[in-house]
Amino acid sequence: MALDVRADDDCHLWTEQAGAGPPLVLCHGGPGLWDYLDPVARLLEPHARTIRWDQRGCGRSQRRGPYRVARFVADHGTALRHAEDMATPWLGINHDCNRAINAEVKQELATTEMAGQCRALDLPVLIVDGTEDIRPRWAVDSLHEALTNSQRVSLAGAGHSPWVESPDDFRRAVTTFLTQHATDVAR
Repeated sequence: MALDVRADDDCHLWTEQAGAGPPLVLCHGGPGLWDYLDPVARLLEPHARTIRWDQRGCGRSQRRGPYRVARFVADHGTALRHAEDMATPWLGINHDCNRAINAEVKQELATTEMAGQCRALDLPVLIVDGTEDIRPRWAVDSLHEALTNSQRVSLAGAGHSPWVESPDDFRRAVTTFLTQHATDVAR
């Protein structure tokens, strides 16, 4: 079900909610990309209520800045709060957004305590990756290390899109995680 979500600055954020069960926010990559996780949402429909959105300036969301990390974090919260209250087309990459966010992330990593902020998060996180992903392993390793309440499942033989390359193993990893943390969702 598509939701009409507006950020606090009235920017339209395309958001969709599907399935039933505990809420599960699916965050697509980027910056500058659109949501491509519809197959994941469909795979998990019987097990979770998935919430997906297109980042500001991308895909079906309004193309309007500012393209800043803090703004994207606030937009994520807006999409999630809205969803709590109530086959992706090719849409192009917003290269301005990608450049702006990547530059800020590099600055943030060099000058802030982002890893410390990650360690302070008090929520369960599941990281699912493929052992054959062409991205550097250190990126996932450092994320897993920084998120102290994270669990990592590396699917043998899967690459960058484990939900496509190994859907049964992906579903099993996510549903097992959701079952293990069902009481966390209730609080």
